[in-house]
Amino acid sequence: MKSETVAALRRLLIYSNANVFLQQKVIERVSGTSYMNFLRSTLLARSGSQFATPDGTVLAPPMAGSFDNDGKDTTFSQGDETLYLSAHDLYRWVSALHAGKIISLASLRRLADRYDANSESSLGMAEFDAQGIRLHRHDGSGNNYEAVANYLGTNDTTILLLSNNQNFKLGELSAAIAAILDEQPYQIPKKSIYLDIRGKLERQFDDGLAFYRDLKWNKSEHYDFAAETGDLVRTANYLMRRERFADAISILHLSLAAGENSKQEQSGIYELLAACHSSIKQYAMTSLYLNRALTLDPANTRATQALARLPK
Repeated sequence: MKSETVAALRRLLIYSNANVFLQQKVIERVSGTSYMNFLRSTLLARSGSQFATPDGTVLAPPMAGSFDNDGKDTTFSQGDETLYLSAHDLYRWVSALHAGKIISLASLRRLADRYDANSESSLGMAEFDAQGIRLHRHDGSGNNYEAVANYLGTNDTTILLLSNNQNFKLGELSAAIAAILDEQPYQIPKKSIYLDIRGKLERQFDDGLAFYRDLKWNKSEHYDFAAETGDLVRTANYLMRRERFADAISILHLSLAAGENSKQEQSGIYELLAACHSSIKQYAMTSLYLNRALTLDPANTRATQALARLPK
């Protein structure tokens, strides 16, 4: 197989939303059927799960609606090609996956490979030993829904949490549950600042910034400022998706000043700063930040590729 073909296949396996959609198209072309039909007939049936597929309705009993931190209902129709599942269904799926009933254990190991040091594998975070899967953590979120699956092979425990009020704290809650089960000290997580500031910054940036500073100086006992950098980066990404690049740049600079970050984390922030400046055609600043990202983390392949694509 030619080296460029191998490189293309490796890029296809990098964990990203774009690659998931591309993989769906590959499956449809090879199987000759729709992706949803392939899932139902070939994969989901092997787990014994009862996946719900509403007919284009917003919700059907016993599904729960979603809401934000201000109590606003954020439920909307996901369309006909949507699967809903309960915690029991998710447990059946994870158990069948680890037992080799969905795909072979050899294929499962392959999916656990990380093809980019800055991203997860197709399984999220998974580790194997000679006996099989030792650790598996994966999470997902959207429209204020959130779920996490956390398998601990040391005591054969699976912790599953689902929420209809997304706060990016299920991972920490899962870790606390694991500590309690092991009779170890645990911490109850504080609220994330991200979901409380992002909408306010989008609606009126200066007011949102004042709200963020009030949280930091007056309400830190309720909010998790230990995760401030990550929350600010999420906020910048939120603004970037809405093409608010100047505002995102301001938030990214705040994230750099928020506290001590690893070189890899700083590299990722400079990469995002470069993307913002590139979007507004400030290519000299783009080049500056990409080079700074690579100085901090020479293994940042996304920054290398972005630098190569810059207009000469």
